[in-house]
Amino acid sequence: MKTAVGLLTEAKRPLLIFPEGMVSRSNDYLRPFMDGVALIARGAARQRAAAGGRVVVHPVAVRYWFVGDLDAALAPALEEMETHCGWTPRRESP
Repeated sequence: MKTAVGLLTEAKRPLLIFPEGMVSRSNDYLRPFMDGVALIARGAARQRAAAGGRVVVHPVAVRYWFVGDLDAALAPALEEMETHCGWTPRRESP
């Protein structure tokens, strides 16, 4: 929480928060927001106001569809991650 408030207070880079508390495979349903997002924004706004600044929040919803062959798209990225971790890529494994 302190780090998130600090990032917003410094305003040097954006802070991405998933207000539902998680990322889900199903993007057709918006779950209730957790209280932490408002707590972080209020804390940063309080600190910025003391310094004469303000906090800007851009609420954004992301909805996506993947059209294509998922195995073909993920295989190179998964292989790169496995190699980076020192593992032998297992192309035959699901």
